[in-house]
Amino acid sequence: CTIASLAPGATQTFTVTGDVASSLDECLENTATVASATPDPNAANNSSTICTPIRGRADLSLTKTPSRTTLPPGGGQVMYALVVRNAGPSDDPGVEITDRLPAGLTLVAADASQGTCSTANNTVSCDLGTLRDGGSAQVLVTATASAAPGDLANVATVRGAREDPDPSDNTSTTTVTVQPAPTPDPRFDLVMNKTANDRTAVLGQRVRYRIVVRNLGPDAAPDVRVSDTLSAPVTLVSVRTTAGTCVRRMPIACELGTVAAGASVTVTAVVKHRETGRRQRNAA
Repeated sequence: CTIASLAPGATQTFTVTGDVASSLDECLENTATVASATPDPNAANNSSTICTPIRGRADLSLTKTPSRTTLPPGGGQVMYALVVRNAGPSDDPGVEITDRLPAGLTLVAADASQGTCSTANNTVSCDLGTLRDGGSAQVLVTATASAAPGDLANVATVRGAREDPDPSDNTSTTTVTVQPAPTPDPRFDLVMNKTANDRTAVLGQRVRYRIVVRNLGPDAAPDVRVSDTLSAPVTLVSVRTTAGTCVRRMPIACELGTVAAGASVTVTAVVKHRETGRRQRNAA
């Protein structure tokens, strides 16, 4: 900066604005000097230095992503990508990540894009060193899930040497699920026996049909249903079952639920025939 002249007793102010480097973590030292072609009888006061205190702050965040969220029955290998980012405004010279694997996950290895990692006691401990403002680093954790089915929650945390203005995103949790072994399909043999209380009936006479469903096993039979149809018009008087429910309409439909191996269920239907002179067929 230059001034053509400065009268005795006069002052001139200059304002200089700059951005603080993200790497600065102590004071910002700034020295200004004035000089003139006119002889100065006291040059000792021609310089001025200030050191403005600087407090470093680094907004670190951590995201953790598994290679897959579902593992087959018996477990298997899963890889976690841990990504830490520094949103500034300062560099952070001491970034550390800790990932304690829960029971059910066995640590295999941990590799970092910068710094070093240790893998003692099923815990990943990484010293990533300096992470600059706007920078990021990655840690790849490999683990093996146990055979037991269920959810495996994994929590990782990042911390730094600088003040973090938003520590809420310094922890990341992910869950992988080991699926249970599939249940084999049940094997069962259902048999049905149907009888009528009278093989010859007169018009309007009540005829009782008895349907017995048996399960010969070896497993329980789930969701057993019975359908009963007649070949000529009848009036349905009643329908009852010893297990489950039946709908009182033609054709008759019954839901018996699960029939255990060796068990039986009886459905009884009472009808009145409305036509004469022909054979009445009834199928269940």
